[in-house]
Amino acid sequence: MATQPSETSGYGFGAFELDVDAATLRKHGSRIRLQQKPFEALKLLLEKPGMLVTREELRVQLWDAETFVEFDDSLNHVIKRLRDVLSDSADEPRFIETVAGQGYRFIARVEPIAGAKLLADNSNERHEFESASEPLARDPVSRPNWRERVAVPALVLVVASVAYWFLGTPSTTVEGVSELKKPVIAVLPLADLSEDKSQAYIAPAMTDELIARLARIGGLQVISRTSTARFENSDDYSMPSMPELARELGATHVVEGNVTRAGNRIRITAQLIDASLDRHVWVGTYTRDLDDIIELQSQVALDIAREIQVELTPQEEVRLAAAYSVRPEVYEAYLEARSLFEAGHMAEAIEAFQQVIELDPDFAPAYSWLADSYIVFGWWRGPPVDLLPKAKLVALKARELDDSLADPHLLLAKIRAFFEWEWADAEQHYQRAIEVSPSYAKAYLGYGVYLAVLGRRQEAIEMARRAVELDPASASTLGTAGDIYYFTDNNAKALSHYRTASVFQPDGALWYAMQGCVYTDMGEYEKADR
Repeated sequence: MATQPSETSGYGFGAFELDVDAATLRKHGSRIRLQQKPFEALKLLLEKPGMLVTREELRVQLWDAETFVEFDDSLNHVIKRLRDVLSDSADEPRFIETVAGQGYRFIARVEPIAGAKLLADNSNERHEFESASEPLARDPVSRPNWRERVAVPALVLVVASVAYWFLGTPSTTVEGVSELKKPVIAVLPLADLSEDKSQAYIAPAMTDELIARLARIGGLQVISRTSTARFENSDDYSMPSMPELARELGATHVVEGNVTRAGNRIRITAQLIDASLDRHVWVGTYTRDLDDIIELQSQVALDIAREIQVELTPQEEVRLAAAYSVRPEVYEAYLEARSLFEAGHMAEAIEAFQQVIELDPDFAPAYSWLADSYIVFGWWRGPPVDLLPKAKLVALKARELDDSLADPHLLLAKIRAFFEWEWADAEQHYQRAIEVSPSYAKAYLGYGVYLAVLGRRQEAIEMARRAVELDPASASTLGTAGDIYYFTDNNAKALSHYRTASVFQPDGALWYAMQGCVYTDMGEYEKADR
């Protein structure tokens, strides 16, 4: 007799236990990674042991009405993944039997497991994990002596280089990037399939938002848009093959797709590709009203993470699930303001973001972008001292409305460190920015410069290394990482990064000038003159 779902918290079969409440699968007590859809399929089969579960039942259970996929291929893929995890065979099944043309049947013996037993097992597992975790001590490091030995002209160039770091630049790998154990995702620019080409800013913004949401997941490494943006207008002839692209960016998986907008409806189609094999492993299409765009973006990110079996922390689940509605006219104005910022029209961007805030005083991202606009405008049009207080106020407001946004913390860290000299408070903001967005290259760069200035060399170098891993084809990231190596007396690494930055940005005079600074510092004056 089949056990009703309400009567049990899990199921046992063979060496396996499925904990429904915790959404986990264990074999001999050890946890096994299982993606969301294979988990849901297994749960449905275990709820009806010995009974036929039709393909239509599985379709209804696994995909909601607004998600469109190639159903037959997708379901076959789900069942194959499930069989792989269970070490089962379609030809000689021990657990899942195929009923040709109809569905599947779970043929092994299934025993219900009481919730109390599962709770005890989970408690023991948590205790063992916590006991094994020890905080790492941080070795003290000495302050570098670069201030004492850099000539005045070099200092001028260093200030200009810090401006590059502080403001960011439009960008176009460096040797020695370490291998990563986490899945590494590169999101290629989403294609715009909308008929109205006057709204060309929508697809880039959707690409940014998808990257930003994936970057909040600690179990992933997400390549920054500055390294993938150069593929935006690539045709079939100039686009590298998927394995080549993967090697160039250090990616294990690539996401590509498109965006279509019709009135207040928007559709995103995303495909997940195993980059090394150049094989599509998942595709999803999502259609929502524009006021549900935040929920749509979060759902795509969640499905991608689950498809490659990334385990989300409870905090990440909450942050990604905390979607909220935004009125279409507010989001439209917000995207237009962002396009002005990206085009470098700072005065117009400031006014546009202020209008967004008038439309919706509770829309946190508008405050964050307004703060950044004030800083950029103040730096180039100045004086910064007049606009930095405004930037600080709106960044604080953004943080108050949504503490899970990384940018307000990063902006506050820069202001607190390099304009108000409040070093301890600045460090808390840097760390918070990295905590809420573990794949945000700009946060690692900012923190790295901060650490280098304070003489914490090894920590600064680690931040530079992480930033380059996340943004390996960006001139500004490579150049700023070069600054960090230069500040920490690692001239060889600094030269390597400056040279690579000049490859990605041949007209970037700053990178050539910084190479001259390094050669001068090394006493190689002939090379410095080149």
